[in-house]
Amino acid sequence: MNRPVIVKHIQKIYSTGELEQLSTCSILEQVAADGKIRKMNLYNLDIIISVGYRVNSKQATQFRQWATHRAERVSS
Repeated sequence: MNRPVIVKHIQKIYSTGELEQLSTCSILEQVAADGKIRKMNLYNLDIIISVGYRVNSKQATQFRQWATHRAERVSS
């Protein structure tokens, strides 16, 4: 999966109110080799899981199976 697809899913999650950006995203500033400051979004586990449940791919299916298995183990 490429970055534009992930960004699209994240924007949809925020626009529908499924999650709030302020509580799931932090902005990290890094100084690049050329001396310019680059801003990078860092997302917490909640947004990663939400994107993982929206994506339709073999890896996403494996992720959902893994997450479901983990959730079942925690709740029992």
